[in-house]
Formats: sequence, structure tokens, C-alpha cells
Amino acid sequence: MERVFIVERYVPGLDEAAAGRAAAALARAAAELRSEGGPIRWLGSVGLPSEETDCALFVAASADLVDQAAARAGLAYERIVSGIAVRPATVGRLAARGEAAI
Repeated sequence: MERVFIVERYVPGLDEAAAGRAAAALARAAAELRSEGGPIRWLGSVGLPSEETDCALFVAASADLVDQAAARAGLAYERIVSGIAVRPATVGRLAARGEAAI
């Protein structure tokens, strides 16, 4: 499975425009790092206005690269969390081996 990271940001008054600006800045920053040889990809973001929280999802070699992307984007964050990517194909393989029910 891929090494994934979530950047969690607390954003009072979060709305679609603010989430979109942050996502665009993170996408640009990750693309810059990748063009410099950094193994990082921004996969997308999810804004949760009722929680005033914005979460961005990355595949990267390290949390340090994700931190660099956030810094280049000019975005402060609460934390970077390492996760496990589970995609539909993964679930299908696990189900075929009897390790997951779908």
C-alpha cells in the first residue's frame, strides 16, 4: 500500500472559496517539489465547514515533504498524520482472499 499523509488544518469560517484556494496552493507546492525530484503527490482535499477543518491528502516519501509543501503553500496546519490508503482494488483483492467482506 502507498504511504499517505493527511494534513489537518483548523480554519475558522471555512467555506468553499477558502478550501479551493488552499487546495490550489497545496497542489502547486506539491507539483513544485515533485519537479525538483521530491516524491510527493497531492491527491485532493476535503473541507468540513461544520467542523471548521480542512484536510488534504498526499502520497509522499515522508511527512517532511508534506510539511515542505504546506510551508510553500503558506498554510499553517494542526498536524500531519500518516495513514493507510485503501482503494477499491485493494478491497477487491482482500475479498478474493477472504480477508474482507464486500
